[in-house]
Amino acid sequence: MPERGHKEERFSRWQIWLAAAANSHGTLAFSLSSSITFLRASGPGDTLYAEARERYIGRSTGCYQVDITNQNGDLIATFESSVFRKDQKVPFTL
Repeated sequence: MPERGHKEERFSRWQIWLAAAANSHGTLAFSLSSSITFLRASGPGDTLYAEARERYIGRSTGCYQVDITNQNGDLIATFESSVFRKDQKVPFTL
């Protein structure tokens, strides 16, 4: 998904993408911890893309990584988060 804006805005949007990935199995998940590492600056006019990957899924926990690249495929930042899965279905469909 293309992305433009300030770092704080991006961080909150990347949390939304994490939520979509973490809840994609239909089980309600909550973030336990998150961190982001900015590797290089994006420039004016850059279009940023986020790709979320499930690195680990257990019965009650999961680990996700979201890589952010620019239109040239350069890695801009990496967002990592661990989640706790409740024994409860999500109250919506994806």
